Amino acid sequence: MSQQQQTQQGQVQSLTKDPASLLHEEPSIGEFFNNSELSDIVVLDNNGKQQKKYQLHRVILASKSTYFRKLFKEKPNQQEFVLPLLVQLEINKMPQQTFIQQNQNQNFKETNIIESVLKFIYSDYDFAVLTNQGLNALNCMDFFSYFSTLQVNSGIFLMEKYILQYILNSENALQILNIGIQFKNKALLDNSVKLVSEKFGKLLQNSQYFYSQLLDLSYDAFLQIIQSSDIQVENEDIILSIVHDYIVQFQSKNKQLNQQNNILQSNNHTKEGNINQIPKILVQPLNEISKEQQVQNDEKQIDLEKNNESEQQNQNEKSQNMNNPTKAQEAEISQNSEKEPPKDKLQSEVQNSIDQIQNNNEQKQIQNDQNAIDNGQNLENNQNQKEIEKDETLPKQQEANDQNNNQEQDQKILIEQSSQNQAKDSNQLKNQDETIKIQQQLDLNDKSLHQQNNNQQLNNQQLEELLSFVRLGYVSHSALNYFAQQPVFLSQRDIFYKAISLKLSKYEQNNMPNYSGINWNPRESYMNNVTLLNPANIETHHNLRQGNQIEKPSIYPNSSQFGIQNNQQLSYYQQSNKQFFSESSYNNQQKYVKPNQSGSLAFTYAYDFDENGLLFFLGSKGNKIQFSNPFYLNEVMPFCSSLKLGRIEDLTARLNNNTISTENEKNSFFGFDLGEDRYFFPTCYTLRNRSMPSCILFNWLLEGSNDNKQWFEIDKRIHFSKDSKYNLLLEKERELLRKPNKSSTWGIDTSKLKETLRTISIDAVGFRAFRITQLSTNGSNTHEFAIGAIEFYGKAYGMNWQF
Repeated sequence: MSQQQQTQQGQVQSLTKDPASLLHEEPSIGEFFNNSELSDIVVLDNNGKQQKKYQLHRVILASKSTYFRKLFKEKPNQQEFVLPLLVQLEINKMPQQTFIQQNQNQNFKETNIIESVLKFIYSDYDFAVLTNQGLNALNCMDFFSYFSTLQVNSGIFLMEKYILQYILNSENALQILNIGIQFKNKALLDNSVKLVSEKFGKLLQNSQYFYSQLLDLSYDAFLQIIQSSDIQVENEDIILSIVHDYIVQFQSKNKQLNQQNNILQSNNHTKEGNINQIPKILVQPLNEISKEQQVQNDEKQIDLEKNNESEQQNQNEKSQNMNNPTKAQEAEISQNSEKEPPKDKLQSEVQNSIDQIQNNNEQKQIQNDQNAIDNGQNLENNQNQKEIEKDETLPKQQEANDQNNNQEQDQKILIEQSSQNQAKDSNQLKNQDETIKIQQQLDLNDKSLHQQNNNQQLNNQQLEELLSFVRLGYVSHSALNYFAQQPVFLSQRDIFYKAISLKLSKYEQNNMPNYSGINWNPRESYMNNVTLLNPANIETHHNLRQGNQIEKPSIYPNSSQFGIQNNQQLSYYQQSNKQFFSESSYNNQQKYVKPNQSGSLAFTYAYDFDENGLLFFLGSKGNKIQFSNPFYLNEVMPFCSSLKLGRIEDLTARLNNNTISTENEKNSFFGFDLGEDRYFFPTCYTLRNRSMPSCILFNWLLEGSNDNKQWFEIDKRIHFSKDSKYNLLLEKERELLRKPNKSSTWGIDTSKLKETLRTISIDAVGFRAFRITQLSTNGSNTHEFAIGAIEFYGKAYGMNWQF
């Protein structure tokens, strides 16, 4: 190796070994926060008691906040900006005292939300900045509010996660739903609706506060709850009753609000009138008084000019006129008052008060003028007497001096009187302006209250929208009749009658009229528990119960227990190439199609526990009646290894919030038998967890059999093992499986299944019996196998599928 190569290698090793020693540390964005270096704007915060100023940078704010980007584009040359005010959000969080006691290790200092948000923008999305600034469960909603106001998407995302993990609960879900709608936040909206829907029935039964909160929701928030298909409720009569109470409370609140507004408006008029002593009706008379005062001042000015021109000869007349000013002024005021147009009683009383005050002021002014003139006359007489004694040769000069003195005195009096009149006019104009402002404010309040009242009204379109989300097809006949007669539904009465007609027509024939506005899509919680439409035509079933004891059925049911009817025509389902997945979204599919040429029934998966499943088909007699447990129709026989909790027949009932479980035994299983000459080729299957989070199924094996003796593997799932790396990869799946009452759908390797069937027989097309066996322990580390419900999808073969 050459010396040059050794030198280069040494440099590389040196850089690799200690790069910090060779590279200088670069400044972070956070160092520029509130720093004059390169700062090009000043941002003012008026949210606190004292205004705060921050020296910030356009490019940093615009890169993280949509609000600032738009603002800077609109005002590119502006150097100073005012931050928007913080909208504080109140929800039912844990009381502050309790929260601090339970989290004593945390520092609950007073947090400056605005400054913390700005520091977060300068931190390059570092969540630790928020926690260091004092983010906690007491102020996280304020952080969310301001991040939403400034449109900082990264901050909104972090606050969503924080609220959903630490704040959202059944007590404040409705309030967070309102907040989600207010800020158009889909995450808060969806999760709060989901939580309320899952616990809807229990919350109604156990919490009167929840019911009052429900009725106080905004229209949009209430609509989000009612339209959810996941609401856990016993029957649809309850939903219709809630909608009725919501509308009634809306009307009641609107009526009370109108009454309060009328009282408040009346009090405001009275209060403002007492303070200013000038109601609205006196605005015009005040203008008239000001004009009269101006006319009087002009007349006095003319009189003074005439008196000055008359010189000494008219001095006696002037003195005589000035000796009787009150009578002349009273006559003038009386004459003016007679010319005024008639007014109503209130206006006359206030006008008389104003006239009296004006007369008193004028009399005082005239008296002051008279005193000044008398003093001037006395001074003139004394001076004349002295001048006559001293020199009788200067009468003309003395007269000229006296005339000048009189003119100066009159001018002083006129100036003082004019200034007083101007002050009086100014006060009157000021009072008039205040009156106009008060009246304008009252008008604005009236307009605002009127608009608010209009917003509190529910129009017919909104009422029909509410009813469209009520599953009227599943409301009882008596409830439809009752609510059709209620006054709030007067304009929508025809909708109830259509629903009644729809229910009656379903008793008589399969082809039902298609009425718009009638929702026939059932909610998941009660779609499996409705009463049979034609119970008289249903065969009696074998009852498992003997007294109060549950009889454990044999896993080899007699073929005579399966009722068969051969006089009905088949209905078929379309085949599907869909991929199956857990927690699938709702997908409307065509339920009824023409028969295919293969002679088999295809049960196509659309969504978890839809109406396309095998058990639903058996429980609805080929979709000819409303669904009931197929066990009660003698169409299927469920079985198990042992039974500790629940009823074995509930396995095939597709119930929600249900739990059946085995004893704490290894290799526990649940299954069902379709009966003779019924074979099923599964393509996917749906499992629903029990209603409690304990004993969750992690590892299981799905098997099929045609004789209930020899079982063949169909599908196997392992979510927890002794391999820590494997467990780490499936941690998310286990968390999803732990959720109570949650459903999940699992696909089957059909190629492998076909190979398995060939090992049985060349003609084998499916199995008549299926069972699910728990492998190893459950989520609670026991061997108890607990489940809520099952459903299967695929193809059916055989001759006993006719109804």
